[in-house]
Amino acid sequence: MARRMAVENFGTPSALALEFDSVIPQRARIISASVSLARFCVLLAGFAFVAIGVSGVIALALGETVGISFVTDPVAVGSVSADRCADFFGFHPGATDCEEAALLHHYDELIEYRLVEGALGLPAIAAAWATGVRGPIVRRLIALPPTTLPAMVAGLFAVTTYLALFIAIMEGVFVGSDGSGEMLSNALTSMIFFGFSSVAFLISADRGSGVRQWTVGG
Repeated sequence: MARRMAVENFGTPSALALEFDSVIPQRARIISASVSLARFCVLLAGFAFVAIGVSGVIALALGETVGISFVTDPVAVGSVSADRCADFFGFHPGATDCEEAALLHHYDELIEYRLVEGALGLPAIAAAWATGVRGPIVRRLIALPPTTLPAMVAGLFAVTTYLALFIAIMEGVFVGSDGSGEMLSNALTSMIFFGFSSVAFLISADRGSGVRQWTVGG
């Protein structure tokens, strides 16, 4: 009730924001909005990289519980050259044959590359977040609606969830379970990030979506 009375007395947040923005030069508004959008894009990329890292953790869990061949396609017998076989045995000297050594090596690469990419997303998120809150780089910033970032993240992971899950199911049905865990780990990760971003979207909308905030860096 008090919140509704305050809105009636002072006007809606959108109306107040528009009135406040009218005193700001148009060029400054365009530049500020562009910087804000760029920051959101960096955050979105950072979340995407972190999601890749999370998928690596899930793939590792699937490999250790279900089996490595569930996450990585087994290597066909006779498909590896002698030189490559020697390389694979160099990484896994305890393997029983060349195909097993190749399977273990591909599994290691899958997990390690995903974890490294996930680590790369953390600095991007930290940098974009710092410049948007009270960072010295962005001194004046007209923020986009608070629902913008969670909507972008939710949209991205909604698409990746559908695609990854579809591919995983098709591989399991027509090819077999070997290797289908790779896409399944992507689907599970996308579901997790879609769920969190959807909740963030609802929270942002409840706090007043569509309101642009004027912040001054310290």
